[in-house]
Amino acid sequence: MFGKTLLDLYRRDLVLPYFLFRIRRAIWRAGGLFAQLGIPITENQRRWLKLKNKHRGKRAFIIGNGPSVRLEDLEELDGEVIFAMNRFYLAYQGLRMRPTYTCCSDPVMIRNHIDEIAAQCRSPLFIISSLLFNASTLDNTNGIYFYEIEAPSERMKFRFQPFRGLEHGSSVIFVAMQIAVWMGVQRLVLYGIDHDFQLPKGFTEDDPIVIDNGEVNHFIPHYRKRGDPWCPPKKKNIELGFQCALDQCKSHGIEIVNCTRGGKLDIFPRKVLTDELNNSMD
Repeated sequence: MFGKTLLDLYRRDLVLPYFLFRIRRAIWRAGGLFAQLGIPITENQRRWLKLKNKHRGKRAFIIGNGPSVRLEDLEELDGEVIFAMNRFYLAYQGLRMRPTYTCCSDPVMIRNHIDEIAAQCRSPLFIISSLLFNASTLDNTNGIYFYEIEAPSERMKFRFQPFRGLEHGSSVIFVAMQIAVWMGVQRLVLYGIDHDFQLPKGFTEDDPIVIDNGEVNHFIPHYRKRGDPWCPPKKKNIELGFQCALDQCKSHGIEIVNCTRGGKLDIFPRKVLTDELNNSMD
């Protein structure tokens, strides 16, 4: 298996970046041991430590970009702690609400749009730290980096601290939930996570990359252009990650509810958004 991976990297001239990435990750994790003791070595670790329990006891809204999202719903979230994903900033025109944070963990999204995301999101940006990506534009922004752990489903864990990596969980939503819990959030409210995906004709979710052909998977018009590559979601893996999040958060007294309008995500308890907004966490 490793030999096959190495051969693939060689064909794409990525052998050196791959091993540099592995070395950097090992250094990252070693330094993370000090950060866990409250002794940050890097500016990035200092940023993470400043965020610890920043929203202790609060709720946070984890906003997906699914077609069910309504702009009038988003406007009602003013004053809440909000995590948005990827290119959410494309909805800013005509929308007063701005997210508190933005998360991005999709490698294709990062490779193709990182400069734009960093310039336009107007919030602290959580992003994978990897030498395989050019994230130079983040040097002068509020970029906060993390390593992703892609463990087999049977070994998947919900990570309660970021210094040795955050679990991928096959979804940026899973990553955002881990970050929110690090900040002390006690109630995670999901919205706009339809969990119902259109794939281009001729492709399946087993394909590593698919090519956009006008599918409607987002509430934002023209989120992708025809011909754009994207990573198809692996629904089963996403569901395993969400079940892991539900179980492990419950054991720590953290609630997760789903306020998405419709959709096919039924792992988390459902709640109507207006009812949730009428219940203050203060």
